[in-house]
This record gives sequence, structure tokens and C-alpha cells, in this order.
Amino acid sequence: MRLLSLLFLCFIVNACGFLEGTGEEPMFIEVNDVNFNINPDQGAATFDIQDVSVYSDGFNRGLFPVPTKVPVLEPANSDEILVRAVIRNNGQQNNPIEYPFYQGVRTDVPFQAGSTVNLNPTFNYRPETKFLMVEDFELGHNFRANLDNETENSIELVSDALSGNFSGSIAVTDSFPFFEKAHFELFETTGLEATQLFMEMDYKTDVELRVGIIGYRGTVGKRVYKIILVPTEDWTKLYLEILPEVLSEQFESYQIVFSSLPGSASRGNVSIDNVKLLTF
Repeated sequence: MRLLSLLFLCFIVNACGFLEGTGEEPMFIEVNDVNFNINPDQGAATFDIQDVSVYSDGFNRGLFPVPTKVPVLEPANSDEILVRAVIRNNGQQNNPIEYPFYQGVRTDVPFQAGSTVNLNPTFNYRPETKFLMVEDFELGHNFRANLDNETENSIELVSDALSGNFSGSIAVTDSFPFFEKAHFELFETTGLEATQLFMEMDYKTDVELRVGIIGYRGTVGKRVYKIILVPTEDWTKLYLEILPEVLSEQFESYQIVFSSLPGSASRGNVSIDNVKLLTF
């Protein structure tokens, strides 16, 4: 803790020294909170934006945890402040990225040295975002491909939901120690080479949970699991970039798949909600 405090102090001293070296007094952009809105056909408005990127005068001033207070100098060309949403890619805390599907928030802020301007941006999906899948488990779901050949243990609707009235839940028990369920729909890979492809989902789980794709060339499928999620008691938002897996072996189509960990002795429930598949 002492080392972290010293490093943070050094950062502040260096930052202040840099600003003092310019001979200018900065203005401060203060971001205390962020929000997220959706349109009716875009599923639930669940999000996990921990940081923001702040741009002034067309330049990226850095990545900052929310809440934050960012010093900016008088612009040479534009009064526009741009704030972009930063998420943790693939559930990794050490992998922050500007989420490509969230529209940045632009605000004209006339420069006034020494002032503090509060900006609490509300983000939206970019208008060109395509929703290949939105599974909110309100009126059923399509994760019914039983790759485990178990028809008596399936993802069922339960009232323990992060949003809406229902989520999907499946049990791992002594009678059913393993499950593997896929989405019925096959998604084509045509045109994905020059775009983005992410899956969003909310989950909580008592056991290790694998998430990935089954890629197909013709009728031959291959499992490619992207991540193993560890147990968590709280609902957690996952942003999963699956384009590399989809393109890795020139698959013609793919489907989303979930499974427990083969051979694991863990028992408990897996809950999922608000599964979305996004591209441009």
C-alpha cells in the first residue's frame, strides 16, 4: 500500500510539474459517474464501465478510473471534449480497451483556466451496431442445443434475474456433473474480416464456466473455448472478443457455446442473462 501511495504521489507531482512547465493554468474535467442507455430492441442496459478515455483538442489525454479529475490545457483548435467508455476486454482487469460499440460522448466546453467542469456522460450503442443475437430469457431462449446429449438437464428460466423477470439457469449436480449447451442459430462469418465481433453477457456461477464458439467448415464443427470463468456470487458483466477465434481456422459459420468444466468435482448453479452478439 505504501508503495502504491508513493507511486500515485509521484504521478501527481510529475503531472503537476509537466503542467507548470507549460506556464499555463489548466481547466479540469471532472467525471464522477457514467450511465448507459439503450433502445427498445437492444436488450437490457447492463454495463461495466470502470474507466474513461478523455480527449481534448483532438488528442487523447489518457485513461482514467471513474471518478476522476483530468487537467486539460487551453486548446489550439477546438473546445470539444470527447469521453470514450473503457471496458475490461475478455474479463481481464489488465486488458482495458475503448469498447468499440459504445458511442463516445462529445461536449463543447469553452476553456476557462482554473475552472472545473463536471461531465457525467451517458453512453449509447453506436448507431451502426448490428445485434446478431439478443437473449434476455424473458420469453424463452435458444440455448437448447444439447451437445451433452442430456435432455433432462437444460437451461431453464428462473426469477433470479439481473434485469427483467427471468434469467437462464442450469445446475451441476451428482446426477448431471457436466453440461454443454449451444445456441441453436449458426452465424455466418462472411464479411467479418474487417470488423469487430464481441459477445456480452451477465453471469454468476458456483462452478467454473467455459464460454466459446463451435466453428464450422461445412458440417464439421470444432470447439474453441475462449475463457474459463471462475465462480462468483455476484452478477458480473463480461465483454468477450471472439473475432480471433472465429477467424482463426477460416470457419464458415459458428455458434455460441457454454459448458461446465469436464471432470470437475464442483457442484452448484450457473446463471446467465442478457447475452448479446454484436458486430458492425
